[in-house]
Amino acid sequence: MLPAHLLFYVPDVDAAVDFYETAFGFKRHGEDHAAGWAAVRSGEVVIAFLSEAAAAAQGHPYTPLRPDHPPPGMELVLTRAEVLPAYIRALLAGAVPLHEPALKADGGWSPSCAI
Repeated sequence: MLPAHLLFYVPDVDAAVDFYETAFGFKRHGEDHAAGWAAVRSGEVVIAFLSEAAAAAQGHPYTPLRPDHPPPGMELVLTRAEVLPAYIRALLAGAVPLHEPALKADGGWSPSCAI
């Protein structure tokens, strides 16, 4: 079995898609406004967004994602050769910094932000 996509319940689907397009250059992959979802793609990775209203209508219980609340017990990890410019683009696109970028022992970077 292979993963098909990641799905996030969000208050504003268009804002989420706009953020990933602006901040990271992901491309719109599909959308159905009547059903309350849209998706972006980068390579093989598809990130889909379902409106909280559509999730509630389907009876899915969840904890809303909000930048001013503690983050969920998961991470979406993106990789990029130019980390600092991508981090700055994310902040300019509306991300909220959780901690500043730091060089890790393995040579990678670990910036963290919430949208």
